[in-house]
Amino acid sequence: MPWQSSHAPMLACIDSTWVTAAGKDFLWLPPECRNGEVAVSGSTVAIGCRSGRVLVLGISMSEVEQWTDITTEKMRVS
Repeated sequence: MPWQSSHAPMLACIDSTWVTAAGKDFLWLPPECRNGEVAVSGSTVAIGCRSGRVLVLGISMSEVEQWTDITTEKMRVS
């Protein structure tokens, strides 16, 4: 299920394969965690897996911002 956090457009999960940050692939979701329910509250992401397990991830938005700045700079250099 596609979702986008309150930090839009910073975090999103459009195709159930990747969590993206600023439109770039950021966190790969393993097959057992795809096509499940996803909930976002601030910088916390909860992902329901087929096994019945729920992954709860706390994502540091300052780290995401640094990562997107670094990857954007690398793209400019290439």
